[in-house]
Amino acid sequence: MNQRTNWLAIIFVTLLGCATPEKSVEPLSAEAFLQRGLAQLKSENVKAAESTLDEMELLYPVNQETAELHINLLRIYHRAKHWEAVEWSASWFISVFPTHPNVDYVYYARGIANFQSSLMFIKGQQGKDANPKPAQQALESFNNLVKCCSTSKYTSLAQRSIKTLKEALAQYELAMMEQEYRRGTNRGWYIINQYGDTKAAKRVLGIMEEDDTGSSNVAKLPKVKAPPPAAKSEPMVKPKLAEKTKPRQKVNKQAAFVIQLASHKNLDSLNRIMNNIGLGNQVSIHRRNIKGNVIYSAVYGSYPNKESTKKDVARLKSMLNGQALWVRKMNLSKPLN
Repeated sequence: MNQRTNWLAIIFVTLLGCATPEKSVEPLSAEAFLQRGLAQLKSENVKAAESTLDEMELLYPVNQETAELHINLLRIYHRAKHWEAVEWSASWFISVFPTHPNVDYVYYARGIANFQSSLMFIKGQQGKDANPKPAQQALESFNNLVKCCSTSKYTSLAQRSIKTLKEALAQYELAMMEQEYRRGTNRGWYIINQYGDTKAAKRVLGIMEEDDTGSSNVAKLPKVKAPPPAAKSEPMVKPKLAEKTKPRQKVNKQAAFVIQLASHKNLDSLNRIMNNIGLGNQVSIHRRNIKGNVIYSAVYGSYPNKESTKKDVARLKSMLNGQALWVRKMNLSKPLN
């Protein structure tokens, strides 16, 4: 055999060896993965254990071995106070293993993670930038724990946290309500000040009066001062009434139904309105204090019930071009005029 033949034989054998298929490698069992991950955690190699869990989630996503390694890793995050990792790890576990025997701990861990993230909110130190979401999520987790696992050793701890979270969230909602209340009240005073002789202003007064009498049974809120009037008002003096065209109706000194024609913050302005429509000598002016703000109301008549006002309401409406009138009950014992 010559040298060329020898080289061809060597090449053939080499190619034949390369073409031989390799044996496939069997993946580790779920138990083998678990033991490897636990050993990594024991040696405090958390990164390696996370990689092992990633492989298990791909190959054995719903196996109990995967759940066990996951909970052990979650406990590591919890002890290290790595709250962000605790929150997403617990959330993933609950979505995959909602009925696991140790799901009570997972709910508790997620609740604690969100509770820790909301400490500034709970202490009321976030001011106008307060974010209630972490506290709401913590409350949800603790409530789920109490609901699903009432006999768990974590239940009593969760119940104490629930009480704290509810108080903080209620205080936040109360602050939001007070803020909205102030805005609404300021808007109401603006309507009264700028458009005091309109139907809308009467409605605003009605709403404020209902609130002031406690009909809504709302906790006492900070008083909101009325804004300054748009134009400087004249000194408050008893107005000169128009020439009498009809005797003033006798005032009943008991509470009675009246027809309220208009209200205003400024007494002189209210009397000018009444004189302009020819009713200046037929109305009585009453002063009321609504949340620390003085309002003057011009009312007509004194009636034993609403039914008896209908005739005068129809007549006054025709005089006032259909303007809506407010029939209300009022103590008439102390009119200003």
